[in-house]
Amino acid sequence: MSTNSIQKFTTAAGRRIYTFPVQAFTSLVANIYVIDDGQRLTLIDTGSGLPECNQQLQAGFAALQEQHDPRLSLANLDSIIITHGHIDHFGGLPFVRQFTDAPVGVHVLDRRVLSNHQERQVVAARRLENFLEMAGVPAKHRENLMSVYLWAKGFYHSVPVDFLIEEGPTPTGDFHAYHVPGHCPGQLCLQVDDILLTADHVLARITPHQA
Repeated sequence: MSTNSIQKFTTAAGRRIYTFPVQAFTSLVANIYVIDDGQRLTLIDTGSGLPECNQQLQAGFAALQEQHDPRLSLANLDSIIITHGHIDHFGGLPFVRQFTDAPVGVHVLDRRVLSNHQERQVVAARRLENFLEMAGVPAKHRENLMSVYLWAKGFYHSVPVDFLIEEGPTPTGDFHAYHVPGHCPGQLCLQVDDILLTADHVLARITPHQA
């Protein structure tokens, strides 16, 4: 990630939204959002948790401090919100937890993906394997597909969820949440004054997939 990749937006109420990309996987870029209202600092999503992604997350915060405000650090976070339960958005939580004990929030339907990850992984993998078999996918291809599905999930270990988000104002009082299931059961859009963060609800070249 280049330090020139940081973008800054200011809402109608004066809150600052900083965003920068991280390489979640080899062919997939994820966006990190940091919301600063002058008093509270909120991180939206954490990347995949793979080593290169974690390094870019840390470098992004270092660039924020250097270019914008020394307060913009992982250690100064007041809350962390995960937009939905896909690994490229929450996988970096264990890494972030090394720097802060800021409370973590997610939609209730995706809570167990974060807090009971190993159990959820077993259940989801079994369902996916059954689906592939019923769809007529040959055994050797099923094995390859399952390996791809499970590969990145082994980097994550469960992190407790501190507050649950449903339709309406978030428990922290900072944002308005919209529950938009489809891409993921607990997919959230977050309204920050006059700006809407849509996460993966709006994607140009992908269809909703098995969450």
